[in-house]
Amino acid sequence: VKSTELVISVVIPMYNAADTIVRALDSVKRQTYRCGYQILIVDDGSDDNSREIVDNYMADNPQMDISVVSQPNRGVSAARNAALRQADGDYIAFLDSDDEWLPEKIEKQIAVFQQNADVDLLGTNRNGEHIECLFGLKFRHLTRISSKMLLFKNFFPTPSVIVKNDSERKIAFEENRHFMEDAECWIRFCKRNNCYLLNESLVITGGGKPSFGFSGLSSNMKKMHQGEIKNIQVAYKSGIINRFEYCFFYVYSLLKYLRRLIIKKFRK
Repeated sequence: VKSTELVISVVIPMYNAADTIVRALDSVKRQTYRCGYQILIVDDGSDDNSREIVDNYMADNPQMDISVVSQPNRGVSAARNAALRQADGDYIAFLDSDDEWLPEKIEKQIAVFQQNADVDLLGTNRNGEHIECLFGLKFRHLTRISSKMLLFKNFFPTPSVIVKNDSERKIAFEENRHFMEDAECWIRFCKRNNCYLLNESLVITGGGKPSFGFSGLSSNMKKMHQGEIKNIQVAYKSGIINRFEYCFFYVYSLLKYLRRLIIKKFRK
């Protein structure tokens, strides 16, 4: 791939990620798209040897622009926001410390940005997923995603997202939220910006494990459901949905939660 002067800021929150952080960083190093990568790691109060592992990785890979900021444990949203304040690349890409990008992820996403000037945010699928349709809407290779569509499904797993670093399009996460806070951020952002899904699976999250009820924060399905209800309330208060749609999405979320409980029970 031809070298470019573009710089991509990579936001990585890290908490007790000794077993996975090297894999995440290696996935950045292996990107086929050659440009400047400003890697911003925020150590969110880890009490394992994550920081030592990162320091060793930096010593072994001096060609990589990696910086680490340590802060008391305040949650993933505060960690991402801390990194965002330092991001000065042309684009901002998100990556969690237990996830990884496939090698062509950034190359394919930058190609979309360069061919479609109206795209502000671009996400992809994960873990081999491909979306055919949603309630009669057929998904193309590049499909625009509205705030309302995000109430059906969070089409933007955070490690898949890349966004233009524009002073008028600032990304910020709610720091008092610990469940579904990323989806809430995209709902707000997509209300005023052009957000698209590249319908390819270019990210591996959680080692390819199920996206709910298995490990990490997503294992607390009750809290995840409560977070989803809060997002529906945000959409209603923001004028994204009306009262009737609020009732519809409330029931839809409840049914989805019950379905997941059943799936989890039979998964064991």
